[in-house]
Amino acid sequence: MRPDLLRGVGAGLVAWVLFLPIGLKYPLLLILLGGAVWRLGAAGLLQLLRQDRPLQAALLFWLGCLVSAAWSPAPQKQIVNQLGQYSLLLFAPVLAHGLPRPWARRVLAHLCAACAVLGACVAWGTVFGMPWAGSGIWVTTFEADGNARILTSLLLAIGCALALDQALCSATPRARWAWGLAGLLALLGVVLQDRRSGMVVLPLLLGLLGWQRLPSLRLRLGFAAAFLAACTLAWQAAPGVRARFAEGLHELQHYQLDPTAPTSWGLRVLMIETSVSMIREKPLLGHGLASWQGEWFQRVPHTHYLLIENSTPHNDYLLVLAQGGVFGLALLLAWWWQVLRQAWRAGPGSHAALLVWAAMAAAGFFNVILRDGRFAVPLLMVAALAWAGRSGPQARPAA
Repeated sequence: MRPDLLRGVGAGLVAWVLFLPIGLKYPLLLILLGGAVWRLGAAGLLQLLRQDRPLQAALLFWLGCLVSAAWSPAPQKQIVNQLGQYSLLLFAPVLAHGLPRPWARRVLAHLCAACAVLGACVAWGTVFGMPWAGSGIWVTTFEADGNARILTSLLLAIGCALALDQALCSATPRARWAWGLAGLLALLGVVLQDRRSGMVVLPLLLGLLGWQRLPSLRLRLGFAAAFLAACTLAWQAAPGVRARFAEGLHELQHYQLDPTAPTSWGLRVLMIETSVSMIREKPLLGHGLASWQGEWFQRVPHTHYLLIENSTPHNDYLLVLAQGGVFGLALLLAWWWQVLRQAWRAGPGSHAALLVWAAMAAAGFFNVILRDGRFAVPLLMVAALAWAGRSGPQARPAA
């Protein structure tokens, strides 16, 4: 098999593995990480550590988590697990600077194509039914439960934004139409599936994309007005979307009537209230790494399986604040500042990276994106690939 064909097949496999079970994503991460380390070498890794501020900020956050383990009452196994999950933040810059730029761009193109195919399948299933239900990749995407299904929603939103970004920068009309169609199909998938995460993140990404692409303030303000109008029309034309958010608002209004049988949004309110109680007790340094679940069990009735099995507040920032206090949250926000600042200031070639990082930062308000490997592994790989595929010199990390 020719090397170019082999690289193309590998790029396609990487993109589709992002939609498969988590047991296949960890080996993929290790393979990509090994290749990136090999390309960088010892000198490149040392230079990266000296110059890349997101990597330095991630290391400080990880060390802060390690220190907070000293006063954590959590079992050692849970502490080690959380340290391992947060160490993924250290791997992302290595992947971003060590993976070949053309290959990274090819993987992102395959990801957009995969999102377009899945979006088309969702649209077909909505209109004509789903004869493929219960088999193949469908079981790990739209028929999956819990976080796996939420991940698919987020990947569809990211794929839509990346495809439209490619449409805007394509040189030929044929390419623009092809990328635009891919983005439209992925958008249909976001709107027609039943997870709210992608529905919330996608408008943010589209707004950010338009704001970044337009050259003047007048055009940006005009785009913002037109975008709000388009969102309003889409809201009116999509009864399924309205129904999902109306369901959530109803849960918020009535969850206190039966706290032993919490609903999705009602449970989130209960988690916020309980986490705030934890934070008030130890606001500066928190209760220690991996302590949230134990504190949760002490504060809620053990009368429903959702209460007993819940292990996080479904919010990255709230989790860090409860476990690491204001000090831990400051370290996390410092890392986010460096990541988003680097992507924002790097120029036009970094649009894709900015979109992925922005999606993760926003999704962290209603999911534990960094704490849960089912989110962190695939999304950090996509973010690293988007950063690896940017324009400009790749070998020199940003200062």
